[in-house]
Amino acid sequence: MMLKVNEVDGVNVMTLAVPLTVNGQLIGNMLLFAVPLIVY
Repeated sequence: MMLKVNEVDGVNVMTLAVPLTVNGQLIGNMLLFAVPLIVY
């Protein structure tokens, strides 16, 4: 039972990590475009 719980936790971590990295890249790109617009 413990192994199954750990496997489920690992899957949840992976499914959560992928969207977070994608969102992080999108936010980073938006900041790269937004900062020059604000500065200039």
